[in-house]
Amino acid sequence: MERLFQSNWSRAQILLRLVELEGDEILQTPLKENSPLRTWEVKVNQASRRKSEVLTLAEEVGLMLTGNETIEVLRLKILDKAAMITQDHPRDPVGFGQRSHLTYQEVATKDPGYCRWVVRAAMEGDAC
Repeated sequence: MERLFQSNWSRAQILLRLVELEGDEILQTPLKENSPLRTWEVKVNQASRRKSEVLTLAEEVGLMLTGNETIEVLRLKILDKAAMITQDHPRDPVGFGQRSHLTYQEVATKDPGYCRWVVRAAMEGDAC
């Protein structure tokens, strides 16, 4: 049986293979819109090449700075603040517990019992 993909293929090679299998219409699939938090992550990652750009983002989210922060410390502070000020979204990562690597949407689909436990724990005051 022929393998559909090889494990060492690049993203571009996989995309070309998908076009072979599915046709050009696979390229017409609309991209998912980023969540507000993901939009901030992209902005911070792009800005992290220059400290001046990261400082501009820090001002944009209203961070109080000492002036001694490294780019990495600034990145983390901006992302923490962005997580607090952005609206929750189903495609945001859970970020804690056994399901930390999944999005809220994936957890709701794959493990509704875990969702009920999280809500219950939050109501009981056992979680931040």
